[in-house]
Amino acid sequence: HLARMAGAAVDDEPFHVVLDRLRSRGGGSMGTVELGGDGAALRKLYRLQRDLKQRVIRAGFPAGELRTSFTPHMTLDYKHPRVLPQTLETPLAWPVTELCLVDSLYGQGRHEVLERWTLRQRQHVFSGWEPAASMDLNLA
Repeated sequence: HLARMAGAAVDDEPFHVVLDRLRSRGGGSMGTVELGGDGAALRKLYRLQRDLKQRVIRAGFPAGELRTSFTPHMTLDYKHPRVLPQTLETPLAWPVTELCLVDSLYGQGRHEVLERWTLRQRQHVFSGWEPAASMDLNLA
């Protein structure tokens, strides 16, 4: 219930996520192979996560029960020999246009979308618009 309230209150605009780093995580010689990004490429995603966390806390969810770390990534393989970190020549990027509340069914390899909220553009983009010749645009 608290997560639904927090999600419904989100007023973010669509943005892009860019994953451009190949890396390994986990101990020993085997671990996961993942795509990740740096802070600049994920700034808006980090802000959305921080805002959602604050919303659920204000709604009454115990702060101590929330994760303290957030590492956006896409897992490519499990139990794989470690790879050296590298930057991809062609990053993986996609637009984030909605926020979803997902129930990850632990151990079942399934995820159920419980709720969706569309991220909406707050300002209209005028493509191909040019001011009329008679308009005085002297803004100095």
